[in-house]
Amino acid sequence: MREARGLKLGSATLKAPSVAGFPPAAEFKPDEAIPVAPGNSGLLLLT
Repeated sequence: MREARGLKLGSATLKAPSVAGFPPAAEFKPDEAIPVAPGNSGLLLLT
């Protein structure tokens, strides 16, 4: 993966916040698979 928009891949994190009606809160690295059950969706924040 390339660095873009000033984000450093070594320190970038995808965060799924705790929001009612969404999957539980979690954190993922940019190269990590993100599990999503069929028919479901999620909310991710890139930090």
